[in-house]
Amino acid sequence: MPNSVNKTIDDVAESIIDDTIKYSDKVVRDMDDVRKEVNDILMRYSDDEGFIPKHKMKQVLRELDSLETEFSDTLTESLESQVVKSSKALNKAVIGGIAASIGLSIAFGSLTNVPSEKDFSEDMLKYLKGNKIDNLTIYDRIIRLAGMFRDDIQKSIRYGILSGFTFNKISLEVKKVIDKGMYQVKNIINTEIPNVVRKGLVTIGGKMKVLKAVKIIDNRGRHPYHYHHMCYKYAEQNKYGMGKGVFKPSDTYILNPHPQCTAYFQYIFDEKKLRSGENA
Repeated sequence: MPNSVNKTIDDVAESIIDDTIKYSDKVVRDMDDVRKEVNDILMRYSDDEGFIPKHKMKQVLRELDSLETEFSDTLTESLESQVVKSSKALNKAVIGGIAASIGLSIAFGSLTNVPSEKDFSEDMLKYLKGNKIDNLTIYDRIIRLAGMFRDDIQKSIRYGILSGFTFNKISLEVKKVIDKGMYQVKNIINTEIPNVVRKGLVTIGGKMKVLKAVKIIDNRGRHPYHYHHMCYKYAEQNKYGMGKGVFKPSDTYILNPHPQCTAYFQYIFDEKKLRSGENA
């Protein structure tokens, strides 16, 4: 029976990760509006020959100031929306799998200990907001990225105008900057959502009375140099003598092995507690 819970986890984790990759592509497509806005500004200040007069440069750059806020707000809203969606999907699948194969009362000791979909998604949103990497929250990193994004666009435009480039050439350079920024946008989404999945699994696991440990599933085969990744190294460790990749839910350092990590956790149940719960 416990194996069917882990099969459910396999399925929902894979589904969420695949959905996240597609979603990050969609966010990048949606944020292409930024490039269109920049082009509209450049076109408005261009003369009939496609050049932007140097004396209009400050006006052009001032109009770009709003991009920083727009960029950070759009990315923040998109990320939070996907965290809530993914958390609800994870909670529904895992709790449903536990109910069907073990029984909620046996697994959690009491139905009051079962995390509700609403409370769980709110907890995962709090985790997103409070989790720090290199002493920076996700919002710190988004604001920093937005500032760098705007600065790089402005540098590119300033250089183009002062160099006497045409609108088309400046627009091409701006696109290169935006494409670079979009890679970082995808990196944030594809890092944070799997982090939330791992946190969610240990959160649910930590509330169960019959859980013994968690086992990291490091999704081998997705990357040619996977053996360099920390998730692979964790999966090869036998820290507690319970087998490779087995850790306690309280081992928080395994939650964030590396950027864009798709690893997740399966549950290892305490067979004695399961039997005693079934016979109670």
